[in-house]
Amino acid sequence: MKIVFIGLVNSLTLIEQQLHEKVYTEYAADTFQRALLDGFRSNSCEVDLITAPSITSYPKYSKFIQRGFYIEEKGKESISGDSLGFVNLPVIKLICKLINLSVSLLKRDLSNRPIVMYGVTSFQLLAVTIFARRNKKYLIVPDLPEFMSGSRNPIYRLLKSFDRYIINRTLIHIDGFVLLSNAMAMPMKVGNKPRVLVEGIYSQQKPIQRNEMVATKNEKVVLYTGTIEERYGLRDLFDAFTQIEGEEYRLWICGGGETDMINEYICKDRRIIYFGTLPRERVLEMQRDATLLVNPRHRNEEFTKYSFPSKTMEYMASGTPTLMCKLESIPEEYNKHLFFFEDESVAGMSNRIKELLDAPSEEMMKFGELASRFILENKNAKEQTRRILEMIENIHQ
Repeated sequence: MKIVFIGLVNSLTLIEQQLHEKVYTEYAADTFQRALLDGFRSNSCEVDLITAPSITSYPKYSKFIQRGFYIEEKGKESISGDSLGFVNLPVIKLICKLINLSVSLLKRDLSNRPIVMYGVTSFQLLAVTIFARRNKKYLIVPDLPEFMSGSRNPIYRLLKSFDRYIINRTLIHIDGFVLLSNAMAMPMKVGNKPRVLVEGIYSQQKPIQRNEMVATKNEKVVLYTGTIEERYGLRDLFDAFTQIEGEEYRLWICGGGETDMINEYICKDRRIIYFGTLPRERVLEMQRDATLLVNPRHRNEEFTKYSFPSKTMEYMASGTPTLMCKLESIPEEYNKHLFFFEDESVAGMSNRIKELLDAPSEEMMKFGELASRFILENKNAKEQTRRILEMIENIHQ
C-alpha cells in the first residue's frame, strides 16, 4: 500500500535547535509520529511524507522564517519527505502552512492514494478537503483541539472558536478515524464511520536496561517527565511530595512549561530537583534510573476523558513502576500493570507515593518488568499500525 502522510513532525535538526535555545519541544507528538512512520514501514507500506513542523513561535524561538526543505534522516526511525516552510508568527504561520500544503498537494500525483493526517488542525483539513477531494481521508486524533491549551486569553479563545468552526465543517469529509480514546468519538462527530482505537505506540530505541549504579544508592527517586502545567496536577504533586519526610526521598522533574511554579517549590524543598528540557535519550535513562514514575493528572478534569497520556507507555516500557490517577481513557488491560492513586487528595497522593517508595524493591522490580513486557509485546509500532492499515484496506475494498 502507498499512502500520503500529512503530519507535524520536526526534523532532528529542528529539535536540536529548540533544545539549544531551551524552548518548548513537542516530544510526545514527535515520538508518536515517528513511531507511526516506523510502523507503516514495518508493514511494507510506502509513505509519502508532508510535514508542517510544530515549533515555538518567534520571538520565543529565534527563527522568524522557517524555510522549507527535504528531510532525509537515516536510522531505525528514519524519515524522509517534504518539510513545509512558513513565517513563524502566531496565526500567520497557520495561513502559510495552509497555502504551502495546498501547493504541495497540487504538485503531487495523488493517484487516489489514501491520505492519513496526524492532528486535528484546520489548515490540514481545509487543504485536503479542497485539493484532495477524490482521495479517501483518515484522521489520527491525538488530542481534541479545544483541550490543547489552558489559555484564557479572550483573543485566543475567539480564534480557537473560528478554528473549531472550520474543523467541524471539514470533518464530514473524513472516511475513517484513529482515536486515542473512545470518548473522542462524539466531539469528533465520528458517528457510524469506521474507527480504530490506538491509545498510543511505543517504539523501542534500544534494549531496556536499568542502571545498577542507581540501585546501590540510598536515594528513593520519584520522577515526572513532560509538560509542566498546573492543570496536569503538578502543584498537587509538589505539595504531596513536600509532606513526605526523609532525606533519602527525591523528586526529579524534567520538561518545559510553568517554571515559576517549579522555582517556588525548589525554594521550599531542596529535595526537589528540576532538570529542565533534556534530550529524549537522557529522559529515557532517567526513567530507567528512578524508583517510581508518576503522572499526577487528575481524572476530574474534563480533558482527561479524551486523551491517553502518551507518557504512560514510555513510563511502563522503562521497567520502572508507574503511579497515576485512574483516568477514563485508560483501557482495562492496563490496570494490572499500573499503580493508581485511590485517593487523589494531596494527603492521599503523599501517602501512596511513600507507600510505593518504601515497598520491597524485588516486588517493585518484578511489577515494572511485567509492565515493560506488556508494552513491548502488544503496543509496538508494527502491531498498532497494522490495525490502522487494516481499517484503510477494508474501506478501499
